[in-house]
Amino acid sequence: MTYTINTHVIGRCKVTPSAHSVEGKLYRLRWFGQEHLKSGKRSGAKKYHQVNLNTKCKKNSKYVYRATGRFYSKVGKKTFAVSYYNQTPKKETCVKGGK
Repeated sequence: MTYTINTHVIGRCKVTPSAHSVEGKLYRLRWFGQEHLKSGKRSGAKKYHQVNLNTKCKKNSKYVYRATGRFYSKVGKKTFAVSYYNQTPKKETCVKGGK
């Protein structure tokens, strides 16, 4: 049986941009700091991009997870850029089906 931690980063534009990119990284917090688990990136002149950052985890393991994301788009002469992160408020247990 495979157990996974699943997260995703999404970029949406109302109109088709001339440039659009979305990238994300998934980490788990360990005693020595952040352990990088997975990275992903999508780019191209599309209204919608999604990066899935799914990774296997050991059954019943408990960690705090952090996902970071960056969004960039250019529409006409306007440029939009955002970076952000989301972190579980407490240690999450790796179980079948997850929350």
